[in-house]
Amino acid sequence: MKNHSAWFPSIRSQKIPTWVKKAGEIWKTEVWPEVLDALFEPKERRKIEEWLKPREVQDAQKEEKKEQPKHGRIAKKMVTDSPQHIAFARHRTGKILSLIRSENVEDKDSLSTPMMVVGKPGAGKSTDFVNMALEFFGVRAKNRKEWEKIARSVFLFDVANGAMLSDIMAHVPNWLGDRVKILNHSDMERVIPIVWHDLMRVYRDDDSIAAEIAEIETELLRKFLKDDGQTISIERYFKSALQASYRVGEGNLLDAMRILKDDSYRNEIKGRLSERDFELEIALDQLEDEIEKENSRTLDTIENRIAQLRSNKRLFYSLSQTRDENIDFWKWMNEPHLVLIHISNSKETFQDFAFTHYLVKLWNLMMAREMIPEEDLRECVVIVDEIDLIIKNKPVQDIFLQITKKPRKYRTKYIFSFHDWSSFTKAGNRKNDIIRSFKTGMDMVLLKGSDEVFEDFEEELEPFTVEDFHNLEKYTGIFRITCNKKEYVFKAKLLEPASNRLPSFPVPDLGNQMGMTNAEITKRAREILLPLYARKEEKTESENATARDKVVELLRESPEGLTTKEICESLGISRMTFQRIKKELKIQERKDGKKLVYFV
Repeated sequence: MKNHSAWFPSIRSQKIPTWVKKAGEIWKTEVWPEVLDALFEPKERRKIEEWLKPREVQDAQKEEKKEQPKHGRIAKKMVTDSPQHIAFARHRTGKILSLIRSENVEDKDSLSTPMMVVGKPGAGKSTDFVNMALEFFGVRAKNRKEWEKIARSVFLFDVANGAMLSDIMAHVPNWLGDRVKILNHSDMERVIPIVWHDLMRVYRDDDSIAAEIAEIETELLRKFLKDDGQTISIERYFKSALQASYRVGEGNLLDAMRILKDDSYRNEIKGRLSERDFELEIALDQLEDEIEKENSRTLDTIENRIAQLRSNKRLFYSLSQTRDENIDFWKWMNEPHLVLIHISNSKETFQDFAFTHYLVKLWNLMMAREMIPEEDLRECVVIVDEIDLIIKNKPVQDIFLQITKKPRKYRTKYIFSFHDWSSFTKAGNRKNDIIRSFKTGMDMVLLKGSDEVFEDFEEELEPFTVEDFHNLEKYTGIFRITCNKKEYVFKAKLLEPASNRLPSFPVPDLGNQMGMTNAEITKRAREILLPLYARKEEKTESENATARDKVVELLRESPEGLTTKEICESLGISRMTFQRIKKELKIQERKDGKKLVYFV
């Protein structure tokens, strides 16, 4: 028998083909991580990866950890206290650590990296946000000329008691007052409108934006009304009216209701649409057909829902205002402004609606920044406290699934806080996808109380261990910050409160300077709604008889039958009048093709 033993060494001595090596590399770097992501939670995945490492690699890593100092690494250029840059922490030596702000493309990329600040209440998140807002806005500039060079736009959301607004304004010099905008939704004397007109102006050449806005606002209203039944009248007809309002009308809730209720105004809107959006014109025709149907309760259903909304004055007043040219998020985003938005948590349903509205609008405006030349595009920061309050809303979930990918391209930095992973429970089955998206391309500040988050990211936060994290002092955290296209992990202390290191100034009035007053909105709502809802005075018997006689005479002259529109236009009566007369006379009806005609 032939001896094949010499065959095995010959195989081992042969070179492995290049394509096999390449396939193995692709499996290791691309396929295998995807498999682990799909099958396991982050913590389980880390354990499996550790278990699969060769024993000698594990031993070497343990020895390396023992020998490493537990201070981490800091980019040398971050150790600076220059007002040109953005101070955010103190090194163990007491020196200031800053995010680098310059015209260099790499520095712009690093500064636009999103950041999550995690920790229990009292860990220092709010103090950190106040400092970050002031630093990005450039309040340490000595004069206007220096400020114009270093300032970046800031949008900060305070969803608690509004303390952050006064803490910030106490350190903004008077000569920057013209670049500060306060949207205080706790002020009910002058109400800030929640509208999309500034976004519509930016996308004026995009016919689809009105439909997208109507879709988002209808979805938010359904959430607010707790209408989860996909009611056709709300989902279809109200959305069409709202879309038409933004397309060619005033673009608000009152205007949408007027389109639904007022026949003559709806015809006027259809006339404006005829040359711009025939599909939306058809949708309003379908609405009319639905209203004309006998026993149709479409309008009643919509009105019942809107009645719930009218009972919430804060939301109703915010959604019912005309265009305010002073509210221009596009300008505020691209010319350095400090925009402070207070949405009190005392009104949970309103906070949910308004908070989501602003985030979605900012995201869409951010996407529009692609039209700005790269050399003119300045970084902008959006600081969001307590993101868990609105993570249950699908539009917000869609944003967070992309938050580590798109914002950097448009030079927009998102900084958001939460307590721990349980904050994302409301995201439902998208929770794991959102958490997984944070794994790469995300700056981190992990403070006391965020143990679960640290454990999931321990591998990315070497050389620090869970034990090191548990031993952190108050207001000290583990940081992972992007600089020079690298991620630096280190331990540092949050900056002390702004009142301990910056000049103070008198705090101005934090009331609203934009929007309509309570009295103005109430007057306008009465002028529009009362004619639509007030009971018409009963006509005299002779007047009714005259109308009835005219209808009967007209139909006798037209034995082939007439549509509602033809009858009303011929006699100059409203649809409501004809519907009443039709019931009194028991007029007959039949289908003529797709039209419904009446005859006697």
